[in-house]
Amino acid sequence: MTELRLIWTYIRAVFGHWWVITIEGVLVLTDFIERILGTWLVPPLWVKGTTGVAVLMVAQYMAYRAEVKEKGRIFEIRPSPGGELNSFVETAHGETHCRMESYNPPASEPAHNVEVKLIQIEPLPRSEYFRARADFPYIVRLAHLADGIVDTSAAHDINPGTSRQFELLYYWESSDHRLMVNGVDTKQGFRDARFSVEENECWQMTYEISSAQTSFQRPVFRMRREGMSLLMSRLS
Repeated sequence: MTELRLIWTYIRAVFGHWWVITIEGVLVLTDFIERILGTWLVPPLWVKGTTGVAVLMVAQYMAYRAEVKEKGRIFEIRPSPGGELNSFVETAHGETHCRMESYNPPASEPAHNVEVKLIQIEPLPRSEYFRARADFPYIVRLAHLADGIVDTSAAHDINPGTSRQFELLYYWESSDHRLMVNGVDTKQGFRDARFSVEENECWQMTYEISSAQTSFQRPVFRMRREGMSLLMSRLS
């Protein structure tokens, strides 16, 4: 995805500064003049080679500059791809909280109206209770917030050089020895949003992070059950 974004940035930089269009326009105009005057202009080989290399270098520089600016407008999502998600064990209630962190680089502007949404789970959890109420997207809560219903007004600010933790889910072992999860469905209260996770379940969870200033980012996490624990890692 990073490579594709870089290629797209390069194409935008080239066309955004009219390099390709300008060169093509000069070539067409030259050919038109040659046909009118009946004189064929044949520039030295070194002129054509130097012009081609210079244009390529300028276009690459513009693409590089655009990429640097683009990076300054996005969050650093932690963990990085391939890393395990941060977890916090709340011993008072026997709950383990899985959290993602959004970091705003120091050189950036303050990020206003930051919003994290869960937009897809593949495959859906096996729980019929969850499936019957599945209604994507779900606004993701900040860590340490209450279990109440979350609406679309739940946006936050992140200052330069600071970060916010968002709770993707939390789980615990019930009194009848089922593995229960909550925090996924944020459109319902605590008691109506929890559901059980069966042995060997594995989901791919796609999130969308945005703010008033930054581009959309879509990190993907994998959740899998192992014994009486849920393990989450970032795929992309």
